[in-house]
Amino acid sequence: MIAFGVCNIMGSFVSSYPATGSFSRTAINYSSGVRTTAGGIITGSLVLLSLGFMSPYFRFIPKASLSALIFLSVLNMVHYEDVIMMWRTNKLDLLPFFATFFLSFILGLEYGILIGIAISIGLLLLQESKPKILIEQRQTYLGCRYLFAKPDRTILFPSAEKLQTKIIKAVPDQSDKSVCCVLMDGEHITNADYTMSLNVKCLTNSLKTENVKIIFVNLKNDVQNSLKGSGVADFIHFSSLEEAENYIDAISVCQTSSASYCIAFPRHSLRSDDVSLHGS
Repeated sequence: MIAFGVCNIMGSFVSSYPATGSFSRTAINYSSGVRTTAGGIITGSLVLLSLGFMSPYFRFIPKASLSALIFLSVLNMVHYEDVIMMWRTNKLDLLPFFATFFLSFILGLEYGILIGIAISIGLLLLQESKPKILIEQRQTYLGCRYLFAKPDRTILFPSAEKLQTKIIKAVPDQSDKSVCCVLMDGEHITNADYTMSLNVKCLTNSLKTENVKIIFVNLKNDVQNSLKGSGVADFIHFSSLEEAENYIDAISVCQTSSASYCIAFPRHSLRSDDVSLHGS
């Protein structure tokens, strides 16, 4: 199938005839034990002999018997155990399976396959639009509270807005300065597209109005470059969670009951190469 596809694509540039093959005849050859192209010699010889000596008798053969022969040949290509396996693993996979099967009979093979592909793409986008995002409040060693966010997969355009919305809703009222930072762990984020980078930029600007910094941890180099390229203001990244908490302790301003402030210093000094800053 790959060879036919490549030949037709390349041949279309020079106005060649499309190459194709008979699916039913291939199935019959396979069921008959044919394994090499030499079987075409025997098949061609039988076809010539049949056309030369048996053509007048073909009209007596009922079409139902010919269709039964084809059905019997392709029967080995139907794997019933796949349906049982899909039922046990993920029942949602049965939706495009049965949709393609029945719609191919009703609307035709081409429309059935296209609709099955569309359903599969829709299910994929639906799953990508609902990532699991761990969001919880945590405390550093010195007691400074921050919001921890960690998605379980790469955030792309179907789920980028959901990440932004969940983090903004999780940030508490900052009248008491209870949370000074949002720490996003990008361990499972392998790449970032334009929509994700733009939503992170909007998230950073929204948190900045609340005097809340956003800090990134464990981001891949490609993801860092994408976020920096989108113009994320004050981009801060650390390679480990401990370094990020040290930074939070260093910048946290603790409000006392008398409305005075004190700076909480980290338990370890920060090196200049521990933090990546970008922006103003």
